[in-house]
Amino acid sequence: MKHSTVARIARAGQFWRWTILLLLVAIASNSLESCQGSDETQCEGLDRKLASCGIIPHGARFQCVEPFDKIEVCYVDCQLRASCADLNGIYCSASFVVGNQLQTCGRSCLPVTNNFTCQDGTILPASQRCDRVLDCNDGSDEAGCPTFTCQNGDKIPVGARCDGTQDCSDGSDEVGCLPSLDSILTCN
Repeated sequence: MKHSTVARIARAGQFWRWTILLLLVAIASNSLESCQGSDETQCEGLDRKLASCGIIPHGARFQCVEPFDKIEVCYVDCQLRASCADLNGIYCSASFVVGNQLQTCGRSCLPVTNNFTCQDGTILPASQRCDRVLDCNDGSDEAGCPTFTCQNGDKIPVGARCDGTQDCSDGSDEVGCLPSLDSILTCN
């Protein structure tokens, strides 16, 4: 799913489902520490939190992308502080009911504007940032996006790692992948 679809999906009431899909698509880089100052990555913290709530088995690990921008870091921090009832509402409930505290936290993560300004001054919807398509004439909408380096040296967007599709010509982006979150949900 495109990184910049946050506003459209949030307006459609699918705010947290998008966040979960975005963060759980590819392998964790394990380079970004949680804002809480520990040595634990946000993906490791989410593993621990979901297990403590009975949503996944204790000790289970799943494919997760470490957040790379402030919005994603904020979304995961909201989940790390959320009640088990709210997390069950996100991951396990067909009705997708979450409490006011989690909704308020999540809304505070949204940017004031939902635009991206190219280096040449062109303004684009934020959804076109890091979407693998050059939308700015100068290419600045794809600059600085996190990448995965294939064994053969090619670079692909980090979100393409462990997504079930071979993106590296040598197939190294699909080697050593953890199971998806959906495949290990227990939802007690």
